[in-house]
Amino acid sequence: MVRNGKKVATCSALYEFQNGEPSPEIGRRDICLDWDGTPAVVIETVELIQCRFDEVTEDMALAEGEDDNLEGWRAGHRGYFERNGGFSPDMQIIWERFVLIEDLAPE
Repeated sequence: MVRNGKKVATCSALYEFQNGEPSPEIGRRDICLDWDGTPAVVIETVELIQCRFDEVTEDMALAEGEDDNLEGWRAGHRGYFERNGGFSPDMQIIWERFVLIEDLAPE
């Protein structure tokens, strides 16, 4: 989805960064892996928003490219956060917009 431009954002719970995970920063580049662990693409963070889960807008949700509407995004992410450390509607998240810098797929 990143390769074809459908996914241009992601989000994480703020508590993930309080447990040692490096916080995203504007200008930071990351290598994203395919499901099999192979390096797939290089992305660069271009925008960060810290907000409550229930403050995520439909535009923010759709930028993640995984759902057709805000309600679908909320349901999917609620389940994810419940399985991975906890959920509440007022929990803080870090929403990150990125751009594709390089496709690492062999030609």
